[in-house]
Amino acid sequence: MNCHTIPKMDHDSTRPRSIIIQLQSPRLRDGLLTADKKYNKLHKAEKLHSGHLGLGDPRQAANRQLHAVTRVAAREDKFV
Repeated sequence: MNCHTIPKMDHDSTRPRSIIIQLQSPRLRDGLLTADKKYNKLHKAEKLHSGHLGLGDPRQAANRQLHAVTRVAAREDKFV
């Protein structure tokens, strides 16, 4: 599985950036989409969003910082 965000086409937009997820198989993708639709039907007041998946919380900043430190260490040890 691969997950990343893409830049906005309209920089003035207030909408968050889109999240792109590449899954290992179409079957897994279809299962995920079905589960999303079921959740949204049951919870009409609060539909599924990235916060439910742990993507919109403060821990994300810590992950970015850890990733930056790892890149520097890899560059110093000539892993890249």
